[in-house]
Amino acid sequence: LAVADRVAVLLDGRLEQVGPPMAVYDRPRTLAVARFFGEPEIGVVRTRLGGRQVDVGIRPHELRAAGPDAEGTRFQGTVVGVEVLGRRAVATVAVEGGTLRWDGAPVRTRVGERLDLVVDPGRVHLFDADSGVAVGHPE
Repeated sequence: LAVADRVAVLLDGRLEQVGPPMAVYDRPRTLAVARFFGEPEIGVVRTRLGGRQVDVGIRPHELRAAGPDAEGTRFQGTVVGVEVLGRRAVATVAVEGGTLRWDGAPVRTRVGERLDLVVDPGRVHLFDADSGVAVGHPE
C-alpha cells in the first residue's frame, strides 16, 4: 500500500474494490475487503441495528480503554489472547457477538482479564450480516 496510488482487491476471482489505498482501507465496500487490509485484522461484532443483523467492524487501533467518563460505544469482554510487541500489546477480547482486537493494550494485559473498551461510533464500519456489503456505503 505504501507505494501504490491505486489498488485492486481480487478475492476468490471476483473484483471486490478498486481505489486509492487509504480510501479502500478507510471505506471498504465489503467485510472481506476490510479483513484483507490491516494488521492486526479488523474485529467483528454481530448485532441488530434498525431491525437488521449487521456486522460491526472495528479496527484494532480505534479501541481505547474506557474510563468512567469515556464517551462512545462501549464493549465489555474477556481477554482470550495477548501478543506482546515490544512496548505495546495486541489483546484479543471476546465480547458479546464476536471478537475484537485491541492494538494498544498495556503489555501487562493477561488472558482472563476483564476489559472495558470504547470506540468512537463514527470510526466503525457496518456490513450487512448476510451479504457482507457495507451498509450505507456508496457503490
